[in-house]
Amino acid sequence: NGSIVYDGQGFLRVPGVKVTVVDTVGAGDSFGAAFLFSLLSGLTPKESGLFANQVGAFVASQPGAVPEYSSIFKQQIKIIKK
Repeated sequence: NGSIVYDGQGFLRVPGVKVTVVDTVGAGDSFGAAFLFSLLSGLTPKESGLFANQVGAFVASQPGAVPEYSSIFKQQIKIIKK
């Protein structure tokens, strides 16, 4: 269903990514790590939410808690650039 982020002025709904769920282990941790990484890298809270949703969805669509990030996945991740 996506996520909700706070941008300092209010809460924003960030759309999720539809995937076929294979294994949810690690998806939340991946989401949190991706969100913090992108936020600390200078993306806005909304952009960070979009990035984190993509990473969490990818992990949930793969078996195991730490799937290999293939070159195809790296190309599919869409980070909104300023």
